[in-house]
Amino acid sequence: MEDVGLDISKAVRRQLTRDSLNQYDVVVSMAEEEVAPKWLLESPNYIYWDIKDPRGKNFEITAKTRDEIKTRVIELINHNNLNPVIK
Repeated sequence: MEDVGLDISKAVRRQLTRDSLNQYDVVVSMAEEEVAPKWLLESPNYIYWDIKDPRGKNFEITAKTRDEIKTRVIELINHNNLNPVIK
């Protein structure tokens, strides 16, 4: 991510819970759907993106995955008139 000016070295992963789900307009998951809890799969706020994890792949594949996610996020924001809040 450094190649596009983003420092994610201090990024912290947050656990999504059933109680916190309603705090969000949209929740996007790229994890395997088989591991998602039923309450998430049934939520109207839930969107699944079938994007393969680039972990362990070369830079080119990782950058392509990053760019695909960026494009989808921009489309999602524009399509839903969302005002993103980055936490």
